[in-house]
Amino acid sequence: RILGVNPKGGGARAGLRRGDIIVRVNGREVADVDACIHAIGSYLPGDRVQLTVRRGEEEVEIEAELDSIYDSFDNRRAKFQNALGTRLSERRAGFPAAFEHDLGLAPEQCGGPVVNLRGEVVGINIARSGRVTSLAIPAATVRTVVAEMKAGKWRPEAGLAKGAATNPSLETIPATVHESDQ
Repeated sequence: RILGVNPKGGGARAGLRRGDIIVRVNGREVADVDACIHAIGSYLPGDRVQLTVRRGEEEVEIEAELDSIYDSFDNRRAKFQNALGTRLSERRAGFPAAFEHDLGLAPEQCGGPVVNLRGEVVGINIARSGRVTSLAIPAATVRTVVAEMKAGKWRPEAGLAKGAATNPSLETIPATVHESDQ
């Protein structure tokens, strides 16, 4: 049961109300609060989900666009303290395979390599997530995704049609990654 709806959040924009009970997320039944949290947590900020909500005696279909946790609450103080004069990446959470490090990057500096003391590339910077925190994708994950792109796994509507990933510079990602460096 929804105990409250932030008037500035995605739930309010979608039309959720206090007392509603979410029974399905994208057609998948959710039996309890934990299952609902897990189901919604498997999506990223900006994703749209179809919710089936029990409101009184009827079921209502609602489409909701998920907010970032940073945007869901009026927590200006926490946002200010996390940034303290720096600019953060718009998307800075929800990455399935990322590690944190303390290099202070500007969002436009993301995309460059993370190199260990032996000069080996161990990842690629993807986001400035906090005042002293940046995120990087491990090199092993990058190699896997590049191989999938070359094999044509990615959908054309994402701009990555079969054969589109033929950049020879992608071959320079090292074949060995030391797990202790990640």
